[in-house]
Amino acid sequence: MSERRAAIEEFEELPQSSEWKLWKFEHTKRPIKVLKLLHQNGQHEPTTATHGYVFSVLIDSNPYALKMFKFFDVETDKDELIPLDKDMVSDDEYESQRDPFYAECRAYGCIYSKKRRNTALVVRCFGFISVPARMEKTLTERFNVEKWNRPEHEYDLRPEDRSPFRALVKTLVTRNDPLSQVRLRKMRDDVDELRRIGVFPMDVSLRNFVGGRLVDFGSS
Repeated sequence: MSERRAAIEEFEELPQSSEWKLWKFEHTKRPIKVLKLLHQNGQHEPTTATHGYVFSVLIDSNPYALKMFKFFDVETDKDELIPLDKDMVSDDEYESQRDPFYAECRAYGCIYSKKRRNTALVVRCFGFISVPARMEKTLTERFNVEKWNRPEHEYDLRPEDRSPFRALVKTLVTRNDPLSQVRLRKMRDDVDELRRIGVFPMDVSLRNFVGGRLVDFGSS
């Protein structure tokens, strides 16, 4: 079964088609208690976020940042290509390269496959997790989050029959000290180091840093 048609928890590592893979979060069966929507400020994404939304949550009583990704529409995204290019790549191959969820999995997989010191360059990611579709109603009612790009036909299905959300579990950073020349220089050096090891963030901006560390790799 392809990654596009299977629940991500059927895989131990993702993306399957990449040399660099991220592992599944170890507490996948534990309940998730959503505390609040984190607004845009580095790790925090607004309700108009491009790739997804970040929530502070409790999993097994431990605090985390949970980045839940929007659904990726391959056909719409491929409309940007000329007809000849569309026929040169399968939907599975295209999605594994363009989907922000797989981009982040691939980036973290590359970082963690290198020397241990590289883990200090970024906010820690504990792995990917599948979030039940039934949580969509709760998130809409509590946080007014509606734009998930879910295929319209799925809303004719019962919530338990809809595709689950894909998410990454990360360290919840609660402190974000003011910027200084020293910190800015360190942030620039960290981005250079990421590029040196093979991770190329395409959206390097202050909103994607928390505590001086890069947190968003959806465009890498």
